Amino acid sequence: MTRTTAPAPFAVVSGAAGERHAGGRQAESGLLAALIAAVSGGDRRAFKALYDATAPKLFGVVLRIVRDRAVAEEVLQDAFLRVWQNAGSYTAARSR
Repeated sequence: MTRTTAPAPFAVVSGAAGERHAGGRQAESGLLAALIAAVSGGDRRAFKALYDATAPKLFGVVLRIVRDRAVAEEVLQDAFLRVWQNAGSYTAARSR
């Protein structure tokens, strides 16, 4: 069985995270869906953009749940590895 690895490194990313586009949540959802579609094709830049846009908020949520920074970092890394590996199965019409 061949295992696809995520682009490295993705746990440490610089740049403006969580940029918002005019049009609010709907525009943001469309952007995220487009990024996931690009990631499903192996686009590493789209993966970085997806990470930049979502990781800070997701990390905050995970940290509030597990209350341990090291564990939260591992959970977030595992989540993004799964996104990289399973982006092809994402269906925008069935998900938000």
